[in-house]
Amino acid sequence: MATFTFTADIGTTAITDFTYFKPAIQTYGMTGSVTNVSITLNGLSHSFAGDLDMALEAPDGLHELAFWSDALGSQDLVDANFTISDQGATQLTESAVPVAQSGTYRPADYGSALEDSLYYEIDLFVGQSILHAGPSGGGTFANAFAGVSPNGFWRLY
Repeated sequence: MATFTFTADIGTTAITDFTYFKPAIQTYGMTGSVTNVSITLNGLSHSFAGDLDMALEAPDGLHELAFWSDALGSQDLVDANFTISDQGATQLTESAVPVAQSGTYRPADYGSALEDSLYYEIDLFVGQSILHAGPSGGGTFANAFAGVSPNGFWRLY
């Protein structure tokens, strides 16, 4: 198992056109294919968590997973630390039920593909059709990325 880290502050902005900031983490020197993926978000702050939509794209540009969409409703996040992993005990909630500002959760997507497309959110990303995590879809890190070559630039949207 290898860990790769992107440490810059990426901020959050409203997406109003097709210009996306795509932080990339380059992985290299690995043999075989992907067997496990998780994302850790450290210091996450946002005044309305339900506005957040995040996806991960594999280096081949064809495998993507919307791993956080419309979760936690109106809850404020202040310097939160979340790990999103298929091994999480539960998914993030859709509503603003207070959730600990840290923990490990399964991928969660509460927006529909139609809703996301109408508001220029994650379904407008390049590549093949994006896989959505539950409950809106059945996507997991395992079925999105299993068998993919790990080497290259992984992009976060």
